[in-house]
Amino acid sequence: MTILTGINRTSEPSSGSMILVGDLYHAMPNTHTTFLGRTPVHQVWKTAFDHLIPLSATKQPQGPG
Repeated sequence: MTILTGINRTSEPSSGSMILVGDLYHAMPNTHTTFLGRTPVHQVWKTAFDHLIPLSATKQPQGPG
């Protein structure tokens, strides 16, 4: 199984939801994971996921302009 996960916020090492996701994915056999994270992505997440892809995006408010 291949799982692609992303989050639209910076990934600090103390993020509980990311720790939970990393633990759950490691518990599933034959699972390969790719994480898309908003920069800066803390390098500790290289051990939590098979692939770590830092992305840069500007947050915009909803609606016109």
